[in-house]
Amino acid sequence: MLNFKFSNKIINKIRIKQQILDKLICEKHNTDMSSLNYFISQQLALLVEIAELAQELQSFKHWKTHKVVDYSKAREEYIDCIHFFFSLANLYGIDFKNFTYLSKKHPLTLDLSALTDLNTAILALFHLAGQINEYKCDDDRTFVEILLYLEFIANYLDFTYPLFYKEYYSKYSKNLLRIKNDS
Repeated sequence: MLNFKFSNKIINKIRIKQQILDKLICEKHNTDMSSLNYFISQQLALLVEIAELAQELQSFKHWKTHKVVDYSKAREEYIDCIHFFFSLANLYGIDFKNFTYLSKKHPLTLDLSALTDLNTAILALFHLAGQINEYKCDDDRTFVEILLYLEFIANYLDFTYPLFYKEYYSKYSKNLLRIKNDS
């Protein structure tokens, strides 16, 4: 049973915050948000953050007998994934206004209600994030699927709404400070 679910309210708050953050970053670094280079950078950043999340969770390391997972660091990497995911969604103009409807309407290639394997979810994130093509998106499906897998991982990380907001706004504030301090 999933305890943490992305509501339209949460999605909208994150979308707006990410728009502000992206605009400030691009203004600070004189970056054109409509350029192919910007798109590629954002997509690559999302893929790297997914890899860093996998590295922190260590779930794929079947050969390692004594795994010590730092869930605080894993949550931070997860929030980084959220930032870059919403940055890409904003580039495409995906507003998720009908997220609840879309997540029920579009059958996924994998039934998430039966999903119990973290590695499968992480691999699906890689696959789906890699499918996003240079400003070509026919519908919301890919973004909805990514968000559903992110929701699954949020539950694996035992996110509650208060913890999610705390972690998200902490990282958001750090990013604003980095922009201000030019670091």
